[in-house]
Amino acid sequence: MADRDPDELLTVAEVATELKVKDATVRTWIRHDKLPARRLGGGKEFRVRRGDLDTMLGLTAAPLRPPRAKRPFTATAAQISVR
Repeated sequence: MADRDPDELLTVAEVATELKVKDATVRTWIRHDKLPARRLGGGKEFRVRRGDLDTMLGLTAAPLRPPRAKRPFTATAAQISVR
């Protein structure tokens, strides 16, 4: 495993095949921030770095990286109206 390039980009299907899970499972991990991924061109396509996959699996130490910023929900109950 030491010969694997940590910067190699994998598709969701490649990750799913390697881990023997469904594509939907990998997408759920991405959506719930369990597996970091990059979105291609603003679409639905993702790429996962081999190093991030290895870190999630516990094969390498976690890099020191700041957490992903979330968009805050700024509306209050008074601003939301139901019709």
